[in-house]
Amino acid sequence: ALDPAGLAAHQASEHPVCEYCELPFYGRDELYAHMTQRHFTCHVCSRLGRHHLYFPHARALQAHLCDSHHACEHPDCADCMIAFATREELNSHIRDRHSAYMPRWDQSRARPLLLDFI
Repeated sequence: ALDPAGLAAHQASEHPVCEYCELPFYGRDELYAHMTQRHFTCHVCSRLGRHHLYFPHARALQAHLCDSHHACEHPDCADCMIAFATREELNSHIRDRHSAYMPRWDQSRARPLLLDFI
């Protein structure tokens, strides 16, 4: 049997703890289930192969999307956490989803200019 100090040392060394909630878990599988169910992941980072990047709450994820990726700032997308890995993907999204709101001049500028050189 472990005394209270020994139990605390065992838990600290053998059982993972959620860095956001400070809840202890029996093993890594239980911690992983908790992280995927209770916290937020970045869909852009996951698509780029950076898995297991978690955020404690939606505001932290939104800040990450704005700081690290190309987030759509259109009012229709403001609360949806729409973000892209590249500026080109964002421009394509804006052209496809929001061009009805653009003046005609901006619509023509938003379309890609495809040049084929021989």
